[in-house]
Amino acid sequence: MNKGQERPVSTTGRQCPVKTHKNIIYMIASIKLPMLTKLLTLTLMTMLCVAPGLSARKLTHKSGKVEFKLHAPMGDIHAVNDDIAGFINTEDGRLSYQGNVFSIRIVTEPAPGQINKATTDRFQNYYLETEQYPDAFFDGRILNLKEVSFTKDGKYPVHVRGHITIHGERKEIAEWSVLEVRGKQLVFKTDFVLTLSDYNIRVPEFVKHIFFKEVAVAVECHLH
Repeated sequence: MNKGQERPVSTTGRQCPVKTHKNIIYMIASIKLPMLTKLLTLTLMTMLCVAPGLSARKLTHKSGKVEFKLHAPMGDIHAVNDDIAGFINTEDGRLSYQGNVFSIRIVTEPAPGQINKATTDRFQNYYLETEQYPDAFFDGRILNLKEVSFTKDGKYPVHVRGHITIHGERKEIAEWSVLEVRGKQLVFKTDFVLTLSDYNIRVPEFVKHIFFKEVAVAVECHLH
């Protein structure tokens, strides 16, 4: 502080002490050894928690993509949903995903856009009943997490088991999937087949002979 310069005043009206290097060194030296050990341990733990890498982290994503292929005698139908959010915990292997059913779109080619839109509306209103069941969920775990090295790039086969909820019906599902490590990013891919009757998705009698009974599902999510 320069000569003649006033010390800053606190809100209580007292002059604030001027902290110099000597003051700081004295303060550190006055800390007792047990307390100093605790402070150093806490600092080290904090550094480890924010250290770069994929170990012991919960990786999230908000832009996953699900593709649906519906095989039927009248012709295949292709649909997508890119409104998927969730996470993978690299410490305990837990996976959790939520999809907005309203975002499912029929994109069958070469059908005109108007036909696809009309088909989308029918699927959402009559079959999926999105007003009553607006979301689909999956919650599970990677069973062979120890076989995945999150510090080494590569593709790892993972066995996933959990529960999927669609149309208000909750069912157990177990599938082999692929978890790819790309630096600080993970790519999760899986595919499976759903049977409509398992999820109480009713199909009118007069169209059952031309309608699909199963849906092939492919999921791809990029997490960071």
